Amino acid sequence: MRIVMAIKEAGNLIKSCLPSEFGSDVERVHTVDPAATLYTGKIRLHCLIEAEGIHHTFVCCNGFAET
Repeated sequence: MRIVMAIKEAGNLIKSCLPSEFGSDVERVHTVDPAATLYTGKIRLHCLIEAEGIHHTFVCCNGFAET
């Protein structure tokens, strides 16, 4: 959450926030623990960025695996 405070303190020096999710879209995936607990923190961050009115683009590359 410190990143949001830093963006707010910087004022107009930061034009946009581009947080990235290296995995699933945390707001659309249905999962169980331990991933659900991890995603809860990421969802809070998304909500905080939106609530603070910070211009943003969320990037999700989705999951991928190698066999």
